[in-house]
Amino acid sequence: MKHLLDSNVFCRPFDFDEWPSTHIDSNTYIRPFNNSLFDIRESYRDIFWEEKFKALNDESDTHDSNKIYKVSYKLIMIPSLGEYVLTEKETGIKQLVNEGVSLMQTSIDAAPKELEIFDSDNLQKVIKFKWDKYTRSIHMFGCIMHFLYITLLILYVNAMYIHNNFEHKKIYETLLVFGII
Repeated sequence: MKHLLDSNVFCRPFDFDEWPSTHIDSNTYIRPFNNSLFDIRESYRDIFWEEKFKALNDESDTHDSNKIYKVSYKLIMIPSLGEYVLTEKETGIKQLVNEGVSLMQTSIDAAPKELEIFDSDNLQKVIKFKWDKYTRSIHMFGCIMHFLYITLLILYVNAMYIHNNFEHKKIYETLLVFGII
């Protein structure tokens, strides 16, 4: 299955003359596109909306020719193997496609020898994109809240049990209750 995910079946090079072929930025960017693949040709500014992604010929100032890089675009279609939301362009109606289908769950339920699927470069790119776009901030918030609660608990134990400072007991207890919430 890894060979299938790494093949050109789910990761197609995309080349369209209207999209910029050179840029001054050498970084790799992964962007979502949830519309029809037939609409992607006219959607460059929708996908890359920031000013830094303006085509070089659109900008008035000149750039050092030593710092211009070739741009390659790829369509990674692995997310279409799972459940996703499709929005009708004309009506704006959202519909769930492939309901109940999950590539990740299928991979995990497979025999242990099939876990090599996660070595696929394309699947790793999809996982990294989903981590950066959706879950990293949730987990970072949870981590910060956990550390805040541990800090409050340490302050409470230090004040109440080590230093026997009972004059501020209500303040520490209130902070501890808010830390739990």
